[in-house]
Amino acid sequence: MGRWPTGCGNGGQCLADLLVRPGHSVRCRQRSAPRCRSQTPRHQSRPYLDSGRACLMAALRLLLGIDYGTKQIGVAVGQAITGQARELCTLKAQNGVPDWDKVQALINEWKPDAIVVGLPLNMDGTPSEMSARAEKFSRKLNGRFGVTVYTHDERLTTFEAKGERMARGGQKGSYRDNPVDAIAAALLLQGWLDEHPELLNV
Repeated sequence: MGRWPTGCGNGGQCLADLLVRPGHSVRCRQRSAPRCRSQTPRHQSRPYLDSGRACLMAALRLLLGIDYGTKQIGVAVGQAITGQARELCTLKAQNGVPDWDKVQALINEWKPDAIVVGLPLNMDGTPSEMSARAEKFSRKLNGRFGVTVYTHDERLTTFEAKGERMARGGQKGSYRDNPVDAIAAALLLQGWLDEHPELLNV
């Protein structure tokens, strides 16, 4: 996997004006891994593809993490071989309406083996309105682009991301002007990778 690519989207440029909305599909059209049945509990890295643990171990190398929002969407990238995730960029959204061509450009550039979308569940672990939208978005990603999509509990990641921003030198201005969505995406993707240490041995 070597060094990290440097861009986000077309020609290495950040897709800062990406408009995304939430959007369950069937099998991945881009992968030839065997079909397996997943036994993963609800809300715990549940893939929108009937690929289970054996399929997961066989195929994953590079992943994108997404912190879904109706106005801004954080994107992170992670490598299974190192078990590390880092923030990539923050994409704009307007009430969840996507520019699917730009989503396609992002996927074309990074060619992820899977995408991990954060689920903003309620603090008691029950689904929220936003987690339902994030799940719908996950299904859209899988259905439109044929990429395996996993969901991951992202409770408190935004709070942790704000703490991370402060630790790096403080917050200047509002979080609207200086969003933490990409940091939150990196935290949720790192959490998913940490739950799958077996990937490091693939």
